[in-house]
Amino acid sequence: MFTAAQISAKRQRGFTYLEMVFVIILISLLYVLGIDKLLKLRADAEAASLAYTISGLQGALSLQMAEMVARGDMQKLPVLAGQNPVDWLLQAPEGYVGKRSPQDATTVEPGQWYFDDGSRELVYRVRFHRYFQTDQGHNPEVRLKIGIVYADKDRNGRFERQKDDIQGVRLQPVNGYRWLDEPKNTV
Repeated sequence: MFTAAQISAKRQRGFTYLEMVFVIILISLLYVLGIDKLLKLRADAEAASLAYTISGLQGALSLQMAEMVARGDMQKLPVLAGQNPVDWLLQAPEGYVGKRSPQDATTVEPGQWYFDDGSRELVYRVRFHRYFQTDQGHNPEVRLKIGIVYADKDRNGRFERQKDDIQGVRLQPVNGYRWLDEPKNTV
């Protein structure tokens, strides 16, 4: 039998070093797993926001095209190519910093949009680039350009006003990209 003093002394002794190391390892493991899940959720939210913004831009482009067709200006649709689709929105996307020259583009932070005056492309700099990949594997960014949809009658792969029939315009990615389920190795 233990006396009250022995029981009280046993209760006051606290953690052993082994128990404390085990608790630290367990907390660290839960922290690492939780942070990784949180980063993936943030990348998923960024991908959804990007898709939503591109959809809104495509809608604005469709309205511009419909207005030109209604006025009978179908042959003027190529004028839309090279324009900044953000100009047609009532409100610019969150993080839009305006037009930039290729030299000034280096100051644009991840998570921001800009219109590249040199290439005439709308660019989004990806924030969570560990979950993002381009076909070329270069900069973690999405580049969009207004392209002409046409019937290539002479099958030369180029739009020629006199030969090809214009069918419309669309906002299209310049380079292919995709969002990853697992982070890229950064080693």
